[in-house]
Amino acid sequence: MQLAAQKPLTILSIVTSAALAAAAVIFGSSRDFGVFLLGIMVVGGLLILALIILGLATAADKGSRGVKVSALLVLLTPVAAYTASHLRDRVLFVGWSIAHSAVLQAAASRDSIITGWDSWGMAGSENDSYLISDKFDDSSTVASAERWRARMGLDCPIAATTRMRTGIYIVTTYECPFDGVALPNG
Repeated sequence: MQLAAQKPLTILSIVTSAALAAAAVIFGSSRDFGVFLLGIMVVGGLLILALIILGLATAADKGSRGVKVSALLVLLTPVAAYTASHLRDRVLFVGWSIAHSAVLQAAASRDSIITGWDSWGMAGSENDSYLISDKFDDSSTVASAERWRARMGLDCPIAATTRMRTGIYIVTTYECPFDGVALPNG
């Protein structure tokens, strides 16, 4: 069935469901608390609206492909938000590495903090993450990242680590920023 032949309520249902999924991706990929609070209102409101319109479209046009697409978009919204939040650093790293390839090449053969990567949380529960270079490519676990931290002479314990590519990791500290390293949100 062509889009032009779809009933207007079905088209509205698809558009609303697509907006819901897009909002979930946008709000799911942010670590900002204000964005989180706004996201609850926006995504919650869009979810209610999408479900109401989907119900009306289902009653008016049972079994149409457009209604099925709309329902699928609503059902995939939580998956989209979860995926966006977990792929965030990897996607940002791809863009950052293209723009800063010389910095990555210079850091490849030594232990270093390349840059402050991110900072999030509220007073009393802050997280700070850093893009680091590990000359031994051995920071894939918190225990092994602690060996890198010891070689660097840093005080803050590592709370999490993520491998971005050979020798390059994002390490996260909890309530203990590395001294002298500027953070994007800090």
